[in-house]
Amino acid sequence: MTTHTLSHGRVTWTNIVQATAEDIQQLSLRYPHFHPLNLADCRAELEFPKLDHHDEYLFLVAQIPVWDENEHIYRPSEVDIFIAYGPLVTSHQVDLEPLTRLFSQLTAGESKRRETMG
Repeated sequence: MTTHTLSHGRVTWTNIVQATAEDIQQLSLRYPHFHPLNLADCRAELEFPKLDHHDEYLFLVAQIPVWDENEHIYRPSEVDIFIAYGPLVTSHQVDLEPLTRLFSQLTAGESKRRETMG
């Protein structure tokens, strides 16, 4: 399990790789308005893509293609996204290179954080 948090202005991005029950519990305490079923989806193996609209946030389940070098095919990999006024939470079971790269870029440079998260 890996949880990283990055803040700029009013935006706080929490990125979780391989969410544990403890990670989900911490999210539910930090953001009590997140629905328990949406939080449970973060621990599920593979959910169908969906968009749930709540009064205080959006919850999105998306499938990202990930290259399987052994089989030479793309396989779906899930990313769960909570979008609210301020918090952004992403949760995924495998290391998704585009998310990891963006998070690293934002961590490394204030100007990139200002441009992307401002």
